[in-house]
Amino acid sequence: MKKIFEINGVFKTYHFLKRINRFVVETEEGDLCHLHDPGRLNEILIKGAKIETILKNNGLKCEIISVENKNENIFINSKYHSQIAENLILNKILNKNFLIKKREIIYKNSRLDFLLDLNGNNYYLEVKGCTLLDGDVAKFPDAPTKRGTKHINELVELKNSGNYSGILFLIFRNAKYFSPNYDTDKNFYYALKNAIENKLDIFPVKLFFNGKEFFYNGTINIKLDGPAGI
Repeated sequence: MKKIFEINGVFKTYHFLKRINRFVVETEEGDLCHLHDPGRLNEILIKGAKIETILKNNGLKCEIISVENKNENIFINSKYHSQIAENLILNKILNKNFLIKKREIIYKNSRLDFLLDLNGNNYYLEVKGCTLLDGDVAKFPDAPTKRGTKHINELVELKNSGNYSGILFLIFRNAKYFSPNYDTDKNFYYALKNAIENKLDIFPVKLFFNGKEFFYNGTINIKLDGPAGI
């Protein structure tokens, strides 16, 4: 496996007690930690679960990096997604001759993660992180995402208007397949199915996280498992 990225900081282990709100977690040790992930995470953030954090100098005591679930260290901090993606691009992991032109590009009313150069052409890339595992299938999203569906539709629109575009799924679970989550968000499922039919580039990249370092662990196949699955 190829090393992609490393997190630096002062680490401290806590145990999950409850989620105060979308972005704040209370630990069994009594401290409050920032959760930088908008997903539900119900399957992995359970009482008593070991969470690894980085201590902060201001605001809340710590920031959550990962949670341990069934002997798997699951990364749950979306703040680092762009940096991880950048290193995948720079290491040519996506098997395209990409150069980074700009991070965060405005298209209509949306902010897409990257504007890349592909052999002299503009290429728009959006990045999503995936933490939900159902059997051997990684699924996104784990909560309804109007924003995510909008991004998919806009990427297809860009492609059909003569541009190049794609979406990168950072998969932080030991999965064999990737699937849009029909049961959680039918609109996203059909948007991604339509994107595949329109030959939008989909990059389901699996990453191994050892608590501090990320390693590229291959790409996995897409499985459409909704009622219209193929």
